[in-house]
Amino acid sequence: MTSTLQPGPLGPGFPSRLRTWLGPLPFQQLLLFAGVLAIFALFGSNTADSMQRMGLTPGFGFLFHQANFEIGETVFPYAAGDTYARALAAGLANTVKVAMVGCVLATVLGVALGIARLSGNLLLATFVHAYVELLRNTPLLLQLFLWSAIIHALPPPRGAYAFLDSVYLSNRGVYVPSVSLHGLSWAICLPAILLTAYASLSLARRLLTGAAFYMPKAAVTVLGSLIVCSFALTSFGLAATVDLPAKGGFNIKGGLSLTPEFFALLIGLVVNASASISEIVRSGIQSVKSGQWEAARAWPQPRADPAPRRPAASVARHHATDDLELSRPDQEFQPRRCDRLPRHRQRCQHHRQHHRPGSRSHLHHRRGLSHTQPLGLGADEPLQPSRRSSRGDTAMSHIELPPPTAPDWHRWRSGLFGGWGNSLITLAALGAFVWLLQPFLRWAIFDAVWTGTAGECAVDGAGACWAFIGAKLRFILFAFYPPDVQWRPALVVVVVIALLVLSATPRFWSFRLVPLWIAALVLSWLLMAGTLTPPEVSTNNWGGLPITLVVSIAGLAFAFPIALLLALARQSSMGIVRTLAIAFIETLRGVPMIAVLYVAMLIVPLALPSGAAIDKLLRAQIGVTLFFSAYLAEVIRAGLQVVPWGQREAALSLGLGYIQTIRLVVLPQALRAVIPAIVNLSIGIVLNTSLLAVIGIYDLLNAARTSATDPTWLGFYTEAYVFAAAVYFAICFTGSRYSIWLEKRLNAIARH
Repeated sequence: MTSTLQPGPLGPGFPSRLRTWLGPLPFQQLLLFAGVLAIFALFGSNTADSMQRMGLTPGFGFLFHQANFEIGETVFPYAAGDTYARALAAGLANTVKVAMVGCVLATVLGVALGIARLSGNLLLATFVHAYVELLRNTPLLLQLFLWSAIIHALPPPRGAYAFLDSVYLSNRGVYVPSVSLHGLSWAICLPAILLTAYASLSLARRLLTGAAFYMPKAAVTVLGSLIVCSFALTSFGLAATVDLPAKGGFNIKGGLSLTPEFFALLIGLVVNASASISEIVRSGIQSVKSGQWEAARAWPQPRADPAPRRPAASVARHHATDDLELSRPDQEFQPRRCDRLPRHRQRCQHHRQHHRPGSRSHLHHRRGLSHTQPLGLGADEPLQPSRRSSRGDTAMSHIELPPPTAPDWHRWRSGLFGGWGNSLITLAALGAFVWLLQPFLRWAIFDAVWTGTAGECAVDGAGACWAFIGAKLRFILFAFYPPDVQWRPALVVVVVIALLVLSATPRFWSFRLVPLWIAALVLSWLLMAGTLTPPEVSTNNWGGLPITLVVSIAGLAFAFPIALLLALARQSSMGIVRTLAIAFIETLRGVPMIAVLYVAMLIVPLALPSGAAIDKLLRAQIGVTLFFSAYLAEVIRAGLQVVPWGQREAALSLGLGYIQTIRLVVLPQALRAVIPAIVNLSIGIVLNTSLLAVIGIYDLLNAARTSATDPTWLGFYTEAYVFAAAVYFAICFTGSRYSIWLEKRLNAIARH
C-alpha cells in the first residue's frame, strides 16, 4: 500500500499557499484590512483638506525651495540661501558624523568600563558602578543640556584651559591638533584605503567566527604593514602637516575647532552610551562559565626552574587513585569488559588499558596489594577505623566544613591593597577621584550660596546658587499651575507615590489594583482640571513633576492592553492580523520617540475632521502610549515564547477555549517571567518623558529649564539641571533597585 504525499497542507499552487497564509477567518481578516485602509484614507483626505485651507501644497516640491536658515556646523558648505534638500543632506551628514565618531569612542570607553566594573580592586569597581548608575538613571536630554551649560560656563579663549599646550577648552568650543595630508593624488590613496579596509574586515571576520588567531603575530603583521605603507606613500610624495592650536589675540587660531554645541552633543552621547555598553560587556563576561576561567588560570606557565617530573598518571605508586590526575579523554567503560575503550569515531590512543586506573608494580595477578606496600600507607589510606575509636567517631565527624568567611575589613584590605598592582590602581583611582571631587565639592557645598538673592550668587568666587532652587522650587515642581491651588498637583503626587508603593508590595498583588489605578488616574485628571473643585485650570498650565509621573504611569497603563493584543496578534496564525501587528511594531520601534511626538503635535491636528480638536497634552499622551506599546509588545511576546507549547495543547485538550487558555494558563506564566523587564521599561518611560520639553509641554525638565530664564534669576541653568537630575535619579534608581530585588525574589520562588 502506497501513500501519496502532498507538497503542501492544502495542495500545490498559489491559491493554496494564500489560504495557508491567511489561516482561519479569512473573510473577517479582509474586513479588518479594508477598515485599516479606510481609516488611513480618511486621515489622508482630512490632511489634504486642512493643508489646502491653510494654503499649503502637499508633495515634495518644498525640497527645492530656499531654506532661509543657517546651520552652525556642517560637513560640506551650506548657506541660508540653499534649498531644503541641501539642508536635509547637511543634517544627515552631521548625524552620520556624530554617530560614527560617537560609536567608536563609546565602544572603547564602554569596554574599558565594563572590564573595570569586574576588577578585583574594590575602589575602582565602586567608582565605575556609581558612574554607570548615575548615567543610566538620568535622561539623555538632561545630560545634553547639562553638558551644554558646563561648556558655555568655561572661560573665554584668553583664559582657556590648556592641556600640553595643544588642547584648549573655552566657551567657544574645543580646539585640538589637526593633521593635513597633501602631495598625493586620490589614485594612489584610494587603493591604500581599500586595502586597509579589506584587512580590517578580514581581521574582524576571524575574530567573530572564532578562527585561529595569534595576537602577537597579528600585532606584528599590522605594525609592519603600517610601516611599509607609510614608506611607500612617502616615496610617492605624501607629506603630513600637524597644525597645533595657539592663543592669538581674543581667540584661538589653528588646529581643529569643535563648536560648543557639537562637543556637548558628542560628549553627552559618548558618556551616556558608554554606561549601557559597559553593562553589556559586563554581562557578557559574567556569562562565561567559571570552569573556563579556572582552566585558563591552570594553563601551564613557563618557569625558570622546572619542577621535578611527576610520575605518570598510569602509575599509582603507593598512593590512592583519588590523588592521581588521570587523563581519560572521551573514554567510557564498556559493560562486562575489563578494558576501557574509546567512544565511537574516537581513535585509539596507545595500547589497551586496564579498567583500574593505575597499577602497582608487584601485584599478584591484579588481585591483591603489593608485598612492598610501605607501612606508612596506613596513615594515608585508612581502610577501617581503629577499634579504640569511640562510637561517636563516625564518618560524619570527618566532614570538612567550609572555611569561615573573612571579615569585611580583611576583604576591603585585600581588595584595595592586595599586591603592588592593586595598590597602584587604588592610589591612582583615589587620586583621580579627589582631583575630580574637589572642585565639585567646592562648587556644590563649600562655596555654595544657600540663601540670599541673585546678586549674592553673582559675586566672584561664589559656587552653586542653591538659593535659586529655594526661590523657584514651586515653579520647578508645578510649573505655571496657579499658586493658590497647587495643593491639587501636590495631592496627585502623593496619591501616585502611595499607589506605586502599594503596587510594589507582593502581598497586595491582585487584580483589584487595576480598577484602583484607573480610578486614581481619572480622579487625578479631574482634580487637576478643576472639574471637582473650582476654579478650572487649562492643561496648558499643567507641568512639573505631576506631568512626568502621570504621563509615565498612564502611558504604561494604557500601553499594556494594546501591547498584549499586539503580542498575541504577532503570534497568530492569521496572516493579515500578524502582518498588521508586525508593521505597527516595527514602524514605531524604527523611529525615535521625538518623531512620534512631532507627528502627534503637527500631523494629528491636520488629520482630524474640520472643527475637531484634541488637547495637546492628550495628543502627547497618545503618542507616548503608542510608542511604548510597541516595545512592551515585544517584551510580552518574549514571555509568551517562554511558555511551552505543550501546555497550550494540554489546555485545549481539556476543553478550554483559546481565550481561557491564554487567560488561565499562558498569561500568568508569561507575565511572571517578564516582570523585571516590564519594570525596566517603565523606568525608560520616566526617562523619555523628558522629551516632552521639545514639543513645549512643561514637564519636570522643561520647568527646571524655564525657571532659569526668570529675569531675577537669569542664567542659573546648571543648578536647575542638577536639581532635576537628582529628582530623576531618585525615582529611577529606586525603580532599578526594586527591579533587581524583584528578579531575585522571582528566581527564588521558581527554584522552590
